[in-house]
Amino acid sequence: MAEAGLVDSASWDSLLQRFEQTNTDRAHKQESGEPIYGVQNFELATFISHEMSGLEETYVYSDEYPGMNVSEEELQKYYASHEWASEDEQGNPSTPSLEEIRPNVTIELRKSIVADKVQEQQTSLQLKANIGKLRHTAAAYVSDSSGA
Repeated sequence: MAEAGLVDSASWDSLLQRFEQTNTDRAHKQESGEPIYGVQNFELATFISHEMSGLEETYVYSDEYPGMNVSEEELQKYYASHEWASEDEQGNPSTPSLEEIRPNVTIELRKSIVADKVQEQQTSLQLKANIGKLRHTAAAYVSDSSGA
């Protein structure tokens, strides 16, 4: 999300700074009698979830961000690969056409794209962490072997 300009940085320090600033801002609003919607003071885990939800919503509702300008072919393929249900005027289940639910299908496809990107990032970070651990273990092994 940092690449899209939605946050200044995706670093842990930047996240903690936004967390602290958000709680400070909410405390100032409370002191001045302004309404505060939701929790008065975020716990870190709740803040991360809240921020990620807000960033995802901002990202998927605009086609200006990378990967969000989906083609007609992608949209039709996504529509065809999922079940879509609605009700007709009498309340009976029906399958709507793509044209009837195009905005919903577009948002769901974009959410899927974002989820895939997040998963790729998590996998990449885990791989980097594992490589770091492997290097550390190898260096310790080499150090122990040379001292023997």
